[in-house]
Amino acid sequence: MNTRKKKHLGTKQIIIIVFATILLFMAGVSTGRLSAVAKPVEENAGYKEQVSLTDKEKAYQKKHPTIVVAADASWRPLEYTSDENGQYAGVIAQILGRLGNYTGFKIEYMVKDSYAAALKAVQSGEADVISGLAYDKNMAKEYSVNLSNPYLMINSAIVSKGDVSGLYNSRKSKKIAVVDGDYANAEIQKDIKNVKLVKCSSNEECLQKVKDNQVDMAIVASYCAEYYMSVPKYSALKSHTITDFSWQLAFGISTKENPMLVQILNKGIDKMGHLDMNEAVYEGVVNATYDNNLMLFVYRHPILVISVVLGIVLMIAVLLLVIFVEKKKEHMRQVEDGTRLKMALERTHLCIWEIDLANGQIGKIDNEQEPHGFYDLREGIPESAIKQGYVHPDDISVVREAIRKIQTGETNVQGCWRIKQNIDDENSSTYWWEQVRFRVVFDEKNRPIKAIGVSEDITKEKDAQWDSLTAVYNRSSFERKANIVLNERRNAHLQCAFLILDLDGFKKINDTYGHGMGDRVLISVGATLNKIFRTTDIVGRLGGDEFTIFMTSIRKKEDVVLKAEEVVENIGKLREKEGFPFFISCSLGVVVGTKGQEELAVLYKKADTALYKAKHEGKNCFKIYQ
Repeated sequence: MNTRKKKHLGTKQIIIIVFATILLFMAGVSTGRLSAVAKPVEENAGYKEQVSLTDKEKAYQKKHPTIVVAADASWRPLEYTSDENGQYAGVIAQILGRLGNYTGFKIEYMVKDSYAAALKAVQSGEADVISGLAYDKNMAKEYSVNLSNPYLMINSAIVSKGDVSGLYNSRKSKKIAVVDGDYANAEIQKDIKNVKLVKCSSNEECLQKVKDNQVDMAIVASYCAEYYMSVPKYSALKSHTITDFSWQLAFGISTKENPMLVQILNKGIDKMGHLDMNEAVYEGVVNATYDNNLMLFVYRHPILVISVVLGIVLMIAVLLLVIFVEKKKEHMRQVEDGTRLKMALERTHLCIWEIDLANGQIGKIDNEQEPHGFYDLREGIPESAIKQGYVHPDDISVVREAIRKIQTGETNVQGCWRIKQNIDDENSSTYWWEQVRFRVVFDEKNRPIKAIGVSEDITKEKDAQWDSLTAVYNRSSFERKANIVLNERRNAHLQCAFLILDLDGFKKINDTYGHGMGDRVLISVGATLNKIFRTTDIVGRLGGDEFTIFMTSIRKKEDVVLKAEEVVENIGKLREKEGFPFFISCSLGVVVGTKGQEELAVLYKKADTALYKAKHEGKNCFKIYQ
């Protein structure tokens, strides 16, 4: 979606466009194609850590760091090449980008003009993987390829000009356009009576035959059908999604490749969660926009083109008409962007809404998902939501800061906060976690006027691994992750460290100042620990005021000593930094261990012994288990 409004063209630019139009048309420009560019996934920009590989898998990957993927360029918007720069793009391209991040492979694309050509490249060994193949073991055996785990469900859609009721029972013969080689064709032939399949080379050719009344209807992948529905030339057609001919999409791997490649790819596929898939659809479909190319202009305004070619319209009339066309195109682009957003959102768990920055009024954009959170208030956001108790007290500052950023014109703003589930129940303490990404929209003077919000309920993910108060791992997640690192064979015999932190006099703080103040202290401690330790280290809260840190790798004992000193020093500065009316200190118990030779329970016991010693030797210090 374009977030900054473009300025209108000046007279000189309009005159140049008019003369360019005349020259290009007289040169016999053929019918233009629509092109789309999806935002690529940056290498190594993954949302989670990479998958864990065995020694054999690591050896294979080291020897084969790059995999060549054969792709079909005619399957918009799932995969295609941009007419503008030839870049491989689409939903599958986004999924492959994330798969590369999670597995560590560098992915090169071999883009072919058809599915058959892409399959042939894999069968011959020219490419390692084909980007999309039906998850059918018999078909895979027939094509001499190995299958990965499925990664995407493909539904079918009926595209027609009129009513399609009685599709299965009608005795009237029907002509149905399908893409040659489509996996669903056999099921269509079997389940629909009196049918004659008209095989086409692409989805667009199928829709064109429906438009030209050469067939009664077309059955194509629903992603592709809905994408082309937003093209003006197909706007009169109707699309109906059906699940009868649904199938799963997988990667096809050359049988000439080592089975290790299949194993590693499957680990990457299993690693991707629904958030990855939602974002792949969002980036692959929503960010695809039609180029403002000459042929789209000619198709929409044939009268103008004829007038220019014949030369019977005065220049002033042409200029006025071009200005009108620019305004019309801006309107159509906004309509198309909204349609594309709606189509993408219907296939995800995302919800989209917008907020007027002038008055804080909020409204839902037309999609089927119900908005998460406090959006039934509709105006005065965020203060009205805060006043009525929708926002968790600890997240009020986060919500206000997000709104402040979009009001000051920051273009990409995101936030994560808790919203009360039942506002009518004053005694309810149940909240859901919501993740929101904002895109700011500007007026012609480059002033922020509204923000588009895309939100998702991530309560299950938060509850599954994070401590809801301190933003560190909860006990079960901490123990699970620490045990995984301790048992890694690839890092056996490397040193690690386990630390237990206990706040000094925390019970007195709760008794004197209340649990609200105690929670503030715990939140500050969690934030401090997250800043001190590396992202590769594991920080958790076992309960109460007891925190644990697992340093996954250290070079020498002095590394742990420096970190322990830093923790004691920074916790001691919280009074001055956060404005607490009391001094805060902590005691630490530290133990150094060796991976592959230690159990987490043993490390915990040793660190707890060191903590006991620190507590009885004056507190506000650390002790190392000897």
